[in-house]
Amino acid sequence: MGTIASNAWRGVEIADGIELYVNEQGTYLRLKKKIAPPVVRRVLSEEHIPVSSLEAIGMAIRNLGQWVLLGPPVNRDGHIEIHVSPNKQEVHIVYHPPLGNGKPLTVKDVVEELEAKGIKKYDLSLIEEALSRPRKKTLVGMGKPPERGKDAEVIVRIDPDKPVEISATENVDWHSISSHVFVSEGDVIIEKVPPTPGIPGEDVFGEPIPPRPGKDVNLQIYAGEGTEVTPDGLRVVAKKSGILRKVYGKYVVEDTFVVNGDVNYEVGNITNVQNVRIYGDVLPGFKVIANGDVYIQGSVTDATIEAGGNIEVQGRITCKTGGYVKAGGNVLAKEIVSAKVEANGHVVVEDVLMQSTVHAGGAVYILSRARGRIVGGEVMARDDIVTPILGNDRGTNTHVGVGIDPIVKEHFETLSSEVVELKKKLMDVEKDLTKARNLGLIKKVASLEEEEEQLRKQYQQLKEEYEYLLAEIKSLRSGKKIYIKDRVYPKVHATFYDTTFDIDRIYENCVLTCDESRNLRVKPWQDPPPIDIVPSSSSKAGEA
Repeated sequence: MGTIASNAWRGVEIADGIELYVNEQGTYLRLKKKIAPPVVRRVLSEEHIPVSSLEAIGMAIRNLGQWVLLGPPVNRDGHIEIHVSPNKQEVHIVYHPPLGNGKPLTVKDVVEELEAKGIKKYDLSLIEEALSRPRKKTLVGMGKPPERGKDAEVIVRIDPDKPVEISATENVDWHSISSHVFVSEGDVIIEKVPPTPGIPGEDVFGEPIPPRPGKDVNLQIYAGEGTEVTPDGLRVVAKKSGILRKVYGKYVVEDTFVVNGDVNYEVGNITNVQNVRIYGDVLPGFKVIANGDVYIQGSVTDATIEAGGNIEVQGRITCKTGGYVKAGGNVLAKEIVSAKVEANGHVVVEDVLMQSTVHAGGAVYILSRARGRIVGGEVMARDDIVTPILGNDRGTNTHVGVGIDPIVKEHFETLSSEVVELKKKLMDVEKDLTKARNLGLIKKVASLEEEEEQLRKQYQQLKEEYEYLLAEIKSLRSGKKIYIKDRVYPKVHATFYDTTFDIDRIYENCVLTCDESRNLRVKPWQDPPPIDIVPSSSSKAGEA
């Protein structure tokens, strides 16, 4: 049985509540608290401490706080256990202190052991702490974990489902507020912020750890009809102007915008679309602007309608307080009353054209024999005007004109000035040339002859263009006609290019023309030439 030794010795704690003391007589055990015998045996076995008699452990348990002899002296240097985590991101050590005459470890000793294992990431202060905590698993070094890359971010720049936000303090144009989103060709609908590759990490051995890159997104999953992904894969853009919609997760741009009712505050202004079909009216203050054609089943009242192609209005066009109608092609309407209408092509009206300003790059046709008439306002056409009635018996001033082409007129005026100026320069050079020849100035003559030749070429080119425009003006002045199927009244002012005639009596079933001598000619009715458009389904073209 082990003997009980002096309690004044200071031992080495090898586990919680378990101490050892070694001297020349032997190795002694002291327990500071009651611990089960198997636990004490396991700790002693892990520390490689021989036990001469198991009764010594029982005696130490019965005599807590007393030193009990275990066996012969054990002299052992301090040592450490090194534990590296499976992911190589942490290194822990367990310090086993020296016994007897053994040598304790220093921080330098531990560093040497760690580096001998290839470990490069450690903290000296943590090693010092580990040496002060025998048999405690202590963290002494950490690697740097890799940072995962950020996933690609999809940013919706134009969202057709996003409600319109209106500030109570700002001046809002309520006509422009719409539940629909219009886009132009090239508009960016979706933009992608690419994923990042992440930041590499480093384990406790100093080896790099590759990061996981962020997840990418193929924007093709968002691109529908009328949209496309840019070559760099970073944007979804509109391939054309139109209405942006989201259909089953894809963004589409539709050519034709259909309104099954009126263009009102619920619909808002319609812009940046290709074609528009409206099965109702366009109410005051609203705008419909299309690159292609506009069809309106109802009427247009004090609204703005613009189209790159044709505009067809089944009802009336009225612009008393604002708005206008402008087409790159033809304008067709049942009635035009107190309106402003401009067309690069023809203007075709079924019934009345009254108190309006109308400019047509083609012809103006009034179709209805029963109600068709032009009364009041100003109606100008590059080609012919065809109407059953022109003016009225009340003497309303009515201005009509054919052969009206502002571009030709402006070009001719500019060209006329250029011809006069060039002719003057040519005459001056000819005078200088005659003088130089008389004085025998050879070099001066050569220079002036070259200048004269260039001016003559320029003059000839301008003259040819001038003569072409003269022929064009002659055609506009005397080749265009005003066809009146029934009658024309006094107070009608008829212009043929730049010559205006005041009608002072009633003429019936006639054709008004201007001859080459700029005299008004009233000829018997003859059928007008056909025009190259198909009237609307409700038009009575056969009655013209």
